[in-house]
Amino acid sequence: MEQLPAEDPAIVPEPPAGEDAASTAAAETSVDSTSPSPKRKGFLSRVAEHLSWTQSQRRGLIVILFGVLGVLTWRAIRDRAFVPDPQPPTGLRAAELASRLDPNTATWEELAALPQLGEKRAHAIVEHRDEWHKWHPNELAFKEPLDLVAVKGIGGSTVENLSTFLTFPPKPPATQAATKPARKTKSGAK
Repeated sequence: MEQLPAEDPAIVPEPPAGEDAASTAAAETSVDSTSPSPKRKGFLSRVAEHLSWTQSQRRGLIVILFGVLGVLTWRAIRDRAFVPDPQPPTGLRAAELASRLDPNTATWEELAALPQLGEKRAHAIVEHRDEWHKWHPNELAFKEPLDLVAVKGIGGSTVENLSTFLTFPPKPPATQAATKPARKTKSGAK
């Protein structure tokens, strides 16, 4: 077997026939340009390197995100709100709410909740109602809004402001027997 001589790195091989020196130089630069160089990084890759998180920071963030997701899932399962379809004409707790108060039956706490009335006037209304019932049993103390003027501290403007929040019993219909006196008949006539 014949041994080939070792190539000396200082010796540059000659280009093959038909190629010139310019094309060889271009090939050498193209090989060098494809190799990664640390100096030629783009702006986004430098920012990403600078702002990247460590492995332990990523794990901590994942734990926090799964914890929040778990809590939200638990609340969604546990606290489901039921909304009937179609909606009922009145709310489910409409009977518990009062849109207007009757001063003949309301407590002073309920009356004190009305705007521009307060505790002092509410106590005065209840005291007047109780006094009225002592002297006039089986009669209502307040048959209409103007009856509230008899309470100390309540005037016409207060009655006007409160009239939207108060309700009064309906007036009984007038009957003919109550308006016309009964006719006397002759007892002897048949």
